[in-house]
Amino acid sequence: MDRFEFRTNSVTADEWQRIKRRLEGGPGSPSLSARMPARAAGAGGLHLPLAIQILGAALVIAACIDAPTAVVKGVPIQGSQILVVEDRSGSMDDSKDELARQKAQFGSALFEGGAEILGFGVNSTGEASNLLHVLEQVLPARRGVDTVYVFSDFVPATPSVDCNDPAGLAQFRQLIRSARVRLYLSTVNMLPSPGLLAIARESGGGLVGLAGAADSLEARRAKCNIDE
Repeated sequence: MDRFEFRTNSVTADEWQRIKRRLEGGPGSPSLSARMPARAAGAGGLHLPLAIQILGAALVIAACIDAPTAVVKGVPIQGSQILVVEDRSGSMDDSKDELARQKAQFGSALFEGGAEILGFGVNSTGEASNLLHVLEQVLPARRGVDTVYVFSDFVPATPSVDCNDPAGLAQFRQLIRSARVRLYLSTVNMLPSPGLLAIARESGGGLVGLAGAADSLEARRAKCNIDE
């Protein structure tokens, strides 16, 4: 073999530090070099080609990158800087302890200084406190964020903050793509709309929450006057 090539995805500074600790060996675990067979003459170890050693290092790096930051409700969450967006509408008053439990699992990946919304809608003409307009203001100012975690009950109550429109969904999709963040939707009651779920899954994120979460279609039809 004359040449050996491999590729890795780009990593953040925090991810690289975790990889470096893994390669050097954290507390109680041998470093990668310690696990490699000796190559020096007379060491008495098995001599492996350099390409194989490089492959081993690449596999360790890949394992570090792919390892989830946390697992919430059985869902692996990826992210080195997680921005929690909290729904502060009145219907969420009984969910503060659950939010605290979920945030505690993010450890050092939790972005200090979350965001607050009064509704989870992405309505282009809706109030400034809906999800679309809040993230349009927040994300450009927080460049280190790589994951957005929306915590809500997703129960539509107020059209101007809880409903979507086609233009709003298009703007929101472009915002998430441009910011290059993963989007997770954590529900404590109903399922988010299919439009929001599609954007979350496209971003590499997804749905977190109750196994028996109720479908919100009928509620959205009644409040939002749409059939999404």
